[in-house]
Amino acid sequence: NASVPGDLITDLEDAGLVGDPWFETNWRDDAGTWFRKWRYSTTFALAPAEAERLRGGAEVFAVFDGIKMGATIELDGHAVGVATDQWLRYSFPISKLLRPGATHELSVTFDNALDTHGRYMGCSGGWDWAPMSIEWMVTPDRSPTFSFGIWKSVSLLTVSSTSIAHIAPRVFAAGEPAAPGAARDWEVEVAVHFDTPGPAAVSGELKVEGQWGATASRPLTLQPGESTATINITASKSQVELWWPVRMGAQPLYNLTVLFEPQGAPGLSATRRIGFREFQLTTGDPAADDADANGSGN
Repeated sequence: NASVPGDLITDLEDAGLVGDPWFETNWRDDAGTWFRKWRYSTTFALAPAEAERLRGGAEVFAVFDGIKMGATIELDGHAVGVATDQWLRYSFPISKLLRPGATHELSVTFDNALDTHGRYMGCSGGWDWAPMSIEWMVTPDRSPTFSFGIWKSVSLLTVSSTSIAHIAPRVFAAGEPAAPGAARDWEVEVAVHFDTPGPAAVSGELKVEGQWGATASRPLTLQPGESTATINITASKSQVELWWPVRMGAQPLYNLTVLFEPQGAPGLSATRRIGFREFQLTTGDPAADDADANGSGN
């Protein structure tokens, strides 16, 4: 039995099939384990309401928030995609393979022959704080990983008109401060990424609401396919408090909620938490620059 979210090493150790990888030479003794193909699978059937939406033309996606790493995803034996990046969310359209009332098998097969281009956490192996990656020693021209697992959630997403895939807010300081270190106002640029199955465009109103009391809205028409819309919102220095590093102060975070209300369809929403802090990248050595100005530096 596997845990999802989880990882292969923990599942095998819990089942008594491998020893503690940190104990003595267990990692090397079990080295052959990491060369195998490992297959996770589960079965599901569409709920009656979802089956009815499918008949009405809705698109169904199999959504994997985090797969680690190098895996082929199949539905009833049909390949629907490949995952080679631990840090990406993968969303695969599967409507054409679904049958209302039927039981389907969804599987994820891990294979270290798939090139992952090093897109996994460094502590997976080969670094000072983790066991050496046996695969890396054998195949130095690739970036495989020996640590497999579905480390985030898996879900089915049914989309009738459009969906918010994710939102990406960026915070900018506005204007110049009155004095060094003084508080200032902020501008928040929010990129909203949509998936619209089509075939028709979807029109509606895009809104953004900040927990600090600010709002903004704009009309929006989405064309079929993937698209991105941007909407801005402001935050005054009197509305929000600064985020501070640990042991230097508090870390206040604020909810930022995006809403899209399509005409004739249910509304959508997504929320992220953001903080407010100004960072500056200073190159060179200011002390040396001052010394040079006084004629005493090198």
